Amino acid sequence: MHSTITIASIILLSFAPATFGNNNFAGLAVSNSIGGSSSYSCRSQAQWKQVANDAKAQGFKALRILGFDCNALDMASSAAAAAGLQIMAGIFAQSQFAELCVDSFSNDVQTFRNAYNKYGAGRYIGLTIGNEVADSVGNIMAKVYDVRGYLGSVGVHTPVSTVHTWVEIRDNPQLCGADFVGANAHAFYDGGVGSGQAGDFVFKTVRPALQKACPGKKIYITETGWPSRGANNGKAVPSIADERNALLNINCACRDDTSVSVFAFEYDDQLWKSNDNERSFGPEGVTPPPPLSDASMNPSILYKKLLYLTTKHAQPSGLEEILAIRSSDAIHAWGHNYLISRNPLLADRMDNEAFKAHLLSTGPYIGDSTSKVHAVTIDEYQRTAVLHMSYFLRPAKSDEIVEQDLIWTIKFTDDEDVEKILIKETVEFIDAAASSRLGEIIRSIHGEIAENVRGGITLRGF
Repeated sequence: MHSTITIASIILLSFAPATFGNNNFAGLAVSNSIGGSSSYSCRSQAQWKQVANDAKAQGFKALRILGFDCNALDMASSAAAAAGLQIMAGIFAQSQFAELCVDSFSNDVQTFRNAYNKYGAGRYIGLTIGNEVADSVGNIMAKVYDVRGYLGSVGVHTPVSTVHTWVEIRDNPQLCGADFVGANAHAFYDGGVGSGQAGDFVFKTVRPALQKACPGKKIYITETGWPSRGANNGKAVPSIADERNALLNINCACRDDTSVSVFAFEYDDQLWKSNDNERSFGPEGVTPPPPLSDASMNPSILYKKLLYLTTKHAQPSGLEEILAIRSSDAIHAWGHNYLISRNPLLADRMDNEAFKAHLLSTGPYIGDSTSKVHAVTIDEYQRTAVLHMSYFLRPAKSDEIVEQDLIWTIKFTDDEDVEKILIKETVEFIDAAASSRLGEIIRSIHGEIAENVRGGITLRGF
């Protein structure tokens, strides 16, 4: 269960749906293999539908696939069509083209032709021939031109190119010769920089180099991301926090510079790959949970309702949705009696209007945020829930990200009609040390925090 980059306030920021709330990425790269499997295992149609729905909910506009094995092109296209997404399709080749099976490659070209006719020209933003192919530039481009020429002759006019590392394209401008430029650019491997400079790497190092090598060409950064596990690479450190930081940084850079289109890499962890770095590019390093038991696959109507409200509390679309799931007399408060006794600004029991004012008042102090739900426990009998999650908060005008690891306890109304149940109380048990650090950063940049502000950022000295 994930949440994403968001806007507004400490709580409101981190509540929006999964790793990219204001999503400025053009698309999301997706493996044909299911996430979390130690062997390469094909996704089903239902799993592709989930991928597309997740991508749509997170604000992505397109999916990139890197091969047509597993019937991936048809299933991904079907799922994308249902979700209103486009596809960057890729015929896979990594060895020299002369070593490829001619029939297999030709079959892939025909597979794309059939998909184009089935799902329409508008479904595909591009077709790539190979991904970082270990062949001469001349051989690569000859194959690209051959495929493009054939498809054009049968009425398929999707833009065609190849994908290579940005360094290879920079050093071999012949790779710019097709309909667009497709470049893989990972700050972790190429940049010698920390996660906080990942956006600058893509837009201040890679982009100008590609625009110089390929003047006038449409440029796609076909994959960029950051691993959550594995060995360090100089200044580049793989961790969950660094992965979030890198994705946040790249996302912000995409917002500020729209001259190139960037695909985030990748949808989920791929454990069949060769090392921990390669395996852990899935958002926030989260591996899908094991299959549910029979009992958990058949929850009661009440359980579903309480889980729905808890999930919306953690992942609302905005302030209005937060208030819509709360009863008219709902209360918000903070936990930890000793902490509260030492900090009167945490003693408030807020009604909805005060809670709304609290969210709005903290917004100006927070630049961006990601969040992650660790666990949810539902008690149907007592109509309560416990929500454990982390907020990764970057104060406005600061590069530092602070993890706020906290617990929410939630109580629900006693309505007999399950559909009418709402949240009646939320209690927030904050990390005092993290809150104090946030406040310290904010005061160093913005001066004293306004007197009307409540919550963790008011703490000092922990």
